[in-house]
Amino acid sequence: MAKSVIGKNSLVKKSILAESVHVGEEAIVGDGGEDTVNVDQPKIYNTGITVVAEGAEIPDKAKLGKNVVIHKKVTVNDYASLEVPSGETVYAGGVDNE
Repeated sequence: MAKSVIGKNSLVKKSILAESVHVGEEAIVGDGGEDTVNVDQPKIYNTGITVVAEGAEIPDKAKLGKNVVIHKKVTVNDYASLEVPSGETVYAGGVDNE
């Protein structure tokens, strides 16, 4: 989590944040009532832990559920919504390039 920033009044629960991650103000990461497995990689992301990759940004007031994956170098413009439900994935550019 070196060089990462967690914004004012934000909450991070049961999550892994890589280096150089920026969590916006009043964001909630890794919270939700559902333990929905990740749609794209259910065998890996199924324990309720949200993962944010290196250099990713989480917008102000975003709400990320459990088993969410935010890929490397995702920017605030890559989010379709400020709410990312449990089990979903956000890709850089909004598209799976892997």
